[in-house]
Amino acid sequence: MIDTFIFYLRDNRGLAENTCIAYKEALHDFARFINTEHAGTTWRTVTKSMVDEYVVRLVADGASSATIKQHISALRTFYKTCRAMGQEIDNPARYVSTPKMGEQLPKVIEQDAIKQALNSDSVSNQAKAAIAIIFETGIRLQELLDLRPENIDSETQSIKVEGKGRKERTVYYGELTKKYGRFWRGSEHTQRAVRTMVFEALKPYSKAEQLSPHALRHTYASTLLNNGMPMPVIQKLLGHKHVETTEIYAKLAYNTVMRDYSRYQPRL
Repeated sequence: MIDTFIFYLRDNRGLAENTCIAYKEALHDFARFINTEHAGTTWRTVTKSMVDEYVVRLVADGASSATIKQHISALRTFYKTCRAMGQEIDNPARYVSTPKMGEQLPKVIEQDAIKQALNSDSVSNQAKAAIAIIFETGIRLQELLDLRPENIDSETQSIKVEGKGRKERTVYYGELTKKYGRFWRGSEHTQRAVRTMVFEALKPYSKAEQLSPHALRHTYASTLLNNGMPMPVIQKLLGHKHVETTEIYAKLAYNTVMRDYSRYQPRL
């Protein structure tokens, strides 16, 4: 199919030889990715989420924004051409987002720094609780302040959160929250106080540009993505209304796709 497509571009649309070569290389690279990560998938059964994963792989490999856009353009043009030639086939690359030039990426904190802060005798239990909960659940600062014991289900290790727009969602926690969460007293703190305690707790151990509760939330999201969690699931856990908001984390890291939360959750 690729050779037929390139022939069409060269002879029927008169595209430049360099463009044809670039598109051919991009399509072969995508085909190798699909054969490795989604064996048995055909061009007809490729989905948008697979193309999203491919973009993540390109970013993780250090590809520039221009290169990524060219690869996505190749896929879009390929599927558009297939439809123009009479094939009943969807275009999974049609709505895929690509990094913008100069786009600011979320700031994350080194996990080793988080571990050192949690193990430090000089860090208060309240600070440890705030760090542990956000790192393992990804909740927002205000959601942390609003956290009440009745919202926590220790049997399922889940927390009911009321996010923006009073929309409820469920997040999950692990061993760190079990260990330090009992010290949390959200009603005793202001947003400013929590930002300060988190900053002071992490400052001796981290070189990250931002040491804030929101940076911990970014770290949570990028860790899930790095461990292979599908983007729609991360979107649900973060409480994002639009998946495009979540897709910014696709610029940070990628390994393989899995399904079970216990295998995705942040651990130290």
